[in-house]
Amino acid sequence: MERIPTTELWLIRHATAEPRRADLADVERDLTDAGVREAEALSGGLPPFDHLYVSPARRARRTAEAIAHLAPAGSEPLEALWDGEGTDLPDVLARMLRVGPSASASGVTTGARPLRVGVVGHAPMLAEAAGLLIAPYRADQPARLHLAKAGVAQLLGTLEPGGMELRLLIGPDDAARFA
Repeated sequence: MERIPTTELWLIRHATAEPRRADLADVERDLTDAGVREAEALSGGLPPFDHLYVSPARRARRTAEAIAHLAPAGSEPLEALWDGEGTDLPDVLARMLRVGPSASASGVTTGARPLRVGVVGHAPMLAEAAGLLIAPYRADQPARLHLAKAGVAQLLGTLEPGGMELRLLIGPDDAARFA
């Protein structure tokens, strides 16, 4: 029987990007020099991932480049991180990660530890997804978690509403210190 394993989910907001401009599509905005430094700082503080999913937006891809070495397949593009809704993200990830007793859908063996998944994306999507995962959804009061640029949230549990607990929430200034 397939199941969704206990998952250690790392939500990573892209680093600081260049400002919006009329002559540049939003998806093409790159990181600033400070954003490149923020992304590089993440590299020293994050654990290895079984999967690292990334939005197709250039600023998210550039952030993921700095940490792609932490995942066996590098960063894996996930269109839903750009054009989806935060409340859909847990279901999208759950479908991708349905597994048997010890291996992920792509054959990653984790042994006894939880499946470790990194997601590099955008606000407010990551904030909405985190809120849904740590608190049951209420349409009148949806939970949201503020995630700064180059901020990181670690959640642990199952990819269902209210199925996870927040274990860590840090901003970019703390990224290099939480290894």
